[in-house]
Amino acid sequence: MLQLDKKRKRIDSELKNGFKSKAIDRLRNLIQQNPNEIQFRDKLAETYYESEFLDVAEKYWILTEPTQKRIKICVDIYEKSVNYNSLEILKKHGFHI
Repeated sequence: MLQLDKKRKRIDSELKNGFKSKAIDRLRNLIQQNPNEIQFRDKLAETYYESEFLDVAEKYWILTEPTQKRIKICVDIYEKSVNYNSLEILKKHGFHI
């Protein structure tokens, strides 16, 4: 857990200093290594949202209850981008059908 805290601080530092692509890569790797750590998904979604990549933000907010307006907006944009096709949404989220 201490290792994850160290990585989280490094990501925060990279984001603060404008190294978004480095932080995004690091977050993606952490999500692959720690799929149950929702905090990394939320952080990545937030980073994409702030960069105005709303449809990509939704991909990482998929496990988040859409209680906030910004999350609902991202979900709506993403669903519209795939023509509300449930199978396409599942495929894009890594479910094999």
